Amino acid sequence: MGIGGALEPKLLKCSGGGDVTERVVRGEAEIGLTFISEMLPFSGAEVVGPLPESLGNDTTYCAAVPAESTRRESAAAFVEALTRTKTQEIWHRAGFVPANPVAS
Repeated sequence: MGIGGALEPKLLKCSGGGDVTERVVRGEAEIGLTFISEMLPFSGAEVVGPLPESLGNDTTYCAAVPAESTRRESAAAFVEALTRTKTQEIWHRAGFVPANPVAS
């Protein structure tokens, strides 16, 4: 965007999302950028929304059961529990946007 030079003196570099949100909540920073899921647990932080798609960088989490697993049924049940329809609202409240699961 060509604004890095102007922003550099104003930036606070943090070690993680919790650190970003804590600094905003304490008033040390006016704005913070991190995963929404890392902001939501902090009282006093107002999440205004995700970055526009053109600026964002989604992180996709995947779950799978290895073919050689000795506990395939238990592992498959766990993966199914993570992806079932009634679990989607829990993921959403935690700041995640569930994708459609890929079935094998």
